[in-house]
Amino acid sequence: MEGIRAYLLSVVAAAIISALVMKLVGNKSAYCGIIKLVTGIFLSITVVSPLVQITFTDMTDYFETLDIRADAVVSDGVNSSHAAMAEIIKENTEAYILDKAENMGLTVNVTVYLSDDTPPTPISVKISGSAAPYAKMQLQSIIESDLSIPKENQAWI
Repeated sequence: MEGIRAYLLSVVAAAIISALVMKLVGNKSAYCGIIKLVTGIFLSITVVSPLVQITFTDMTDYFETLDIRADAVVSDGVNSSHAAMAEIIKENTEAYILDKAENMGLTVNVTVYLSDDTPPTPISVKISGSAAPYAKMQLQSIIESDLSIPKENQAWI
């Protein structure tokens, strides 16, 4: 920030000096064209000189830093979207099972476990609550056929 401040001060100072010289010489002087040319070159050098001092290694380091930051941001975004997708799949699967159980007159609690795949898929379920053997068997069949969770991965508590 200090470098930008110094740069702006030098440009403003050069502009003021050029304006004073032009005012002292006047527009009708014989040397007016030469003075305009010299002050224009002076201002141009003042504006461009800091840009000449930038080396390409500085710019390479800067762009490498930006690339690393961009990779981190992309990685965070991907992780966030995967977590959000997993949460949605988990909630919808649990709601589906609860809805089917409710339609059968069962009062149960359901916890679904997902795979680490992308996208995640339901691999097991834990169901707590009481159910008659026939209703339990019916719900197990629905979970197996509709959600592809085998009966051995359905834990009843």
